[in-house]
Amino acid sequence: MNGNKISILSTGIDIKLPAEEEGYVIDMAAFIGSRRVENAALTEKIQRLGSQPLCAVFTSRRAVEAIASWLGKQQTPWSIYCLGGTTRDLAEKYFGKTAIIGTADDASRLAELISQGKKIKEVHFFCGNRRREELPQILSRAHIAVEEMVVYDTWDEPRHIDKKYDAILFFSPSAVRSYFSLNVPAGETVLFALGNSTATEIKKHWDGPVRQPIRPDQSLLLSEVLEYFHLPKDEAINEK
Repeated sequence: MNGNKISILSTGIDIKLPAEEEGYVIDMAAFIGSRRVENAALTEKIQRLGSQPLCAVFTSRRAVEAIASWLGKQQTPWSIYCLGGTTRDLAEKYFGKTAIIGTADDASRLAELISQGKKIKEVHFFCGNRRREELPQILSRAHIAVEEMVVYDTWDEPRHIDKKYDAILFFSPSAVRSYFSLNVPAGETVLFALGNSTATEIKKHWDGPVRQPIRPDQSLLLSEVLEYFHLPKDEAINEK
C-alpha cells in the first residue's frame, strides 16, 4: 500500500483507471522495447499486398499498428483472423469490422479456427521477431501455407524495481521474463496476466497468486484488478 492507496505496476502499457477510482496509484515501467522493422523491400512488399485479397493473421497489437503505419488509410481487401481484445479492437479500427473473419483468445485456438476454414490454403502471418511457435505449427499440420512476415522487433529492457507493489500487471510473456530477470515480487503482491500465454510464463517464475480476465482484453483486466481489491481480503485470496 502507498499510504491508504493501492499501488499497481503496469509493465509496458500505460493504463488509466476510471476517474471515480481514486484509491489507486499506478506506475508504468516498460520491460521490453519494440519498433517497426525499417526495410525498404519489406515496405514495398506490404504496400503491394495492401491492394491484394489475402488472409491476414495478427496475434499482437504491435503487428497491427506496424501494418497500419505502412498502409495509412489504404483500403485493403483482406480477410483477417486475429486475437481478441486490444488486437481485435485495433484491427477493426484500421481495417474495418467487416474485415474481421474470426477471433480467438490465444494463438493456438486462432490457428484451430483458421484450420476449420476449408477454403483457406495460405495465410500471411504478420508478427514480431519473438512470435510463438503454436500458430504456424498448427497451420502447417493442417496443410495451410504460412507466409510469415516479421514487421516489428522486440527486445528486453530489464530494470530493477525497489518499490513494493500490491499488484503487477503483465501483458506479454516477454515482459514477464524481462521483469523476473532482475526482480522478485513481494510475497503479498498479486500478479495479473492479460492472457493464457502470459499467465503460463508467470507461473514458471512465481508461486504466488496469478489472476487473469476471462478474455485477453485490457478493459477486462482492469475490471479484474478492481474486483479483486474491492472484495474482502479473504474472499479475494480464496476466489478462483
